[in-house]
Amino acid sequence: MKKIYVKLAALAAVVLATSSCQKSFLDEKPYSSYTPITLNDSLGLNSSLVGLYNHTSTYYSWSGQQGWLSVWQVGTDVANATPNQQGIEIPYYNYTLLTPTDGAASYFWNRNYIMVNLTNTIINSVEDPSLTAISQGGKNRISAEAKFFRAYAYNNLATCFGGVPVITKALSAPKTDFVRASLDEVNKVIVEDLTFAVNNLPDIESVGSNTKGKLYGRANKFMAMQLLAEATCEWTNPIWQRLSCRALSTVVDSN
Repeated sequence: MKKIYVKLAALAAVVLATSSCQKSFLDEKPYSSYTPITLNDSLGLNSSLVGLYNHTSTYYSWSGQQGWLSVWQVGTDVANATPNQQGIEIPYYNYTLLTPTDGAASYFWNRNYIMVNLTNTIINSVEDPSLTAISQGGKNRISAEAKFFRAYAYNNLATCFGGVPVITKALSAPKTDFVRASLDEVNKVIVEDLTFAVNNLPDIESVGSNTKGKLYGRANKFMAMQLLAEATCEWTNPIWQRLSCRALSTVVDSN
């Protein structure tokens, strides 16, 4: 019996050694993937669109520093600073401490450019001539929803930073030679994207449905009209009037 165990152990060692020496031993066999290459049908593209809503939720829900929320309120007539500050919000009411490398500004820049790249991936995939499984109307609606979010990101960037690099193609490799575009160039992209969205998104009562009812949270043409009104109002007014512009555009859109 002992000899049998020894022989089995020797055989197992030989099999293991043989298989481990094969070149293909470490080759991975993915059974599914999520890359721009796989965005070739309505299911994959719709999943990517849903991901944009998830990403939007990360703009103002950063939990690493609760002071992040105060960046947008403390120092205005909405809220006052207290003696106990975390630090991230201090430069936004004590402007002598605000620098180009500010952590909150960097975070907001990063979130918006991730959104830009996500939307570019969807838009580029839809515009690929090889995509024939979706009708032109379906392509337009998918592209319109993605362009709404791209315009949202660029409007945030233009409001906070002025002229910024304009990117309309998805990045698939590191890039370090970005060039800042003029504010007019950024605004042009915003207007073109939102105009397309207004013309191709459904109205609020025509949005899709699922088993739980209407998907009223999905982008619709009135959301695009609201953002377009806000963006164009901001261009012609100084920074201190931008909040009033946003309130005015809400009133105009509601009427």
